[in-house]
Amino acid sequence: MSRSDDPAILLLPAMERLRDRLGETVSLYLRDDSERIRIQAVQSDQAIRRVAPVGVRLPLSVGASSKVLMAFATEEDREELMNGPEWPVFIDPVVYLAQMGDIRENGYATSYEEREPGAAAVSVPIMDRRGNIAAALSVSGPVSRLSQETLHEYAPVLKEAATQMGLMLS
Repeated sequence: MSRSDDPAILLLPAMERLRDRLGETVSLYLRDDSERIRIQAVQSDQAIRRVAPVGVRLPLSVGASSKVLMAFATEEDREELMNGPEWPVFIDPVVYLAQMGDIRENGYATSYEEREPGAAAVSVPIMDRRGNIAAALSVSGPVSRLSQETLHEYAPVLKEAATQMGLMLS
């Protein structure tokens, strides 16, 4: 992958604009086998903020961006991951698959203190020109600013940004 088609570099200006508009940390995630990896992050300028280190690997079972990456994966990939040895046994597969359907229908996922106490996030898929998920775009911050209502209000803003970002990808 050259610098000109690396999403972490290519999408950075759009991520900065989104951070400036919403005032929260913006992250970009890719799926890597049974994990997600944060390939880019633009930190909020606020004193209390969600710090999102680039390169961190996280599970695909919890978190808004994980749910987006799973919801928009192929059915075969989703089934393989959910039946894999890393998948948490405490997640009810029937409930989880229903949630995946809701996420596909709504076009976004939220997380409210799901993976980390005090943190909330909303995430949307960035689809490539072929209609496949290329990445998950996420906005995260403290629950003191990101209520459930705020997360849902931010979703259309993220969807619009993700559509534009998808057009930038080859």
